[in-house]
This record gives sequence, C-alpha cells and structure tokens, in this order.
Amino acid sequence: MTTNYGVIVIQMDATLGPNAAGAFAALTRCGYYNNVLFHRIVPGFVIQAGDGEYARLPNLTPEKMGLGGPDWNVDDDTVTRAYTRGMVALARTSAPNSGSSQFFIVLDDEAQASLGSL
Repeated sequence: MTTNYGVIVIQMDATLGPNAAGAFAALTRCGYYNNVLFHRIVPGFVIQAGDGEYARLPNLTPEKMGLGGPDWNVDDDTVTRAYTRGMVALARTSAPNSGSSQFFIVLDDEAQASLGSL
C-alpha cells in the first residue's frame, strides 16, 4: 500500500481471520482500495481506511467519509489474540457481522483495551 508517508506492507495470516482476510484480499485484487484515504486517524491508537464509496479521490464526500462501503458484510471471525502495533483488522460497528471493506491498523500495543467497538 503506497501512502503519502511511505509504503505499508501488509502480510496476511488467514488463520487469524479467514473471513476478513478473504474479503481484504479480494477487494485489494480488484483495486477497491485504490485512491482511498485514511479517513480516521487517532494518534497512538489506530488509522482506519477502506471507505471506497465516500473517501476515494478525486470524488470525496467529506461529510460522509467513513460511512461507506460495499452493500455486503463479512461474517465476524473469532479474535484469538491481542491487537498489537502493526496489526491490521476488519473494522465493524457494534453490530455483529457488520464489517465489509473498512480496516484499521493498530498504532500502539496499549490500544488493545479500546478496540472492542471498532
């Protein structure tokens, strides 16, 4: 992933989240994430992207950024280990099985306690 601040290399381990990894890989292969901005940046916590509906250049919709995505959802995977710095995971609302395309990258090992609602 190429950003204005450098390249981010994501290595997937589908054994940790097969549904999320499969969706992420499929969306990556079809170019869904091309020109999509990180719409949520919380220093020391997470950065979040994946809204290809409202957060894609050149047609941004700032007031809706973070609300969009495909019209399908991914079944939740069971979280089996702590979220640590550098880990990528599928973002969702508080509703079960509500993730689709948005993902977050953990910025700090101490963020674990606050990640229950992403």
